[in-house]
Amino acid sequence: MLQYDCLFWGCLREYISLAVQHAVILKQCNILRLDHNYITSESINILDNSLHNDNTLIGSMLYANRLSDKGAELLAEILNRNTTLIILWLDCNCISDEDVRFIANTLVHHNTTVQELCLKKNKLIGSLSVSYFIDIFQHNQSLTQLDMSNCSFKEEANQRLQDILN
Repeated sequence: MLQYDCLFWGCLREYISLAVQHAVILKQCNILRLDHNYITSESINILDNSLHNDNTLIGSMLYANRLSDKGAELLAEILNRNTTLIILWLDCNCISDEDVRFIANTLVHHNTTVQELCLKKNKLIGSLSVSYFIDIFQHNQSLTQLDMSNCSFKEEANQRLQDILN
């Protein structure tokens, strides 16, 4: 399958819905990149509403959007229902241990399509998330790539992750 990226970098909040409409509703691409925007819960809802009728979008890259608790929780809800997204990049946001819990629960119990998840450079992800990542490794068969580099793991947590991967 050919992959076509649509990159909307640094959009004003008012234009996020136009970007999503162009990319998702008009089926102009299958990977939506909304890097360096300020993605609000409202923006995630717009993306969610668009994805209900779309089966062409396979990836969403939301790098550096200050995405935090409510947005990550909404993304986890989207993943509960969505069966086409295989790539989700959430690197360099404000994702916390609690957000990882929501996402992990979805990947363990509901979603069987996501293959690539990037959470790197989320400094609010710490050692409390290790048990959630272990659950993902043990119970999710579809995820083949998980990047959690440059998060805030303590040495003991890093060792637990290494032990489970070996």
